[in-house]
Amino acid sequence: MIVEYILLIGLFVFVAMGAFNGDKGPVQVFKDSAPRLGARVEQQLATGQAFTNTPPNNWQVPSAPAPTGLPQ
Repeated sequence: MIVEYILLIGLFVFVAMGAFNGDKGPVQVFKDSAPRLGARVEQQLATGQAFTNTPPNNWQVPSAPAPTGLPQ
């Protein structure tokens, strides 16, 4: 019975590693997509695409002092 479990686990690991490290696996997909993602980011930065006209920062001085982290 133990031999069957070991063979089954070995087969599962073999298939899972093949799917993970294969041509369509996540490792290869990330390697192939990095240049495209970089080109899209550069294009958006160059043209200003995806940037909206946001209002200026409305930061105000806090009304209470910063927390000290000590119990009160």
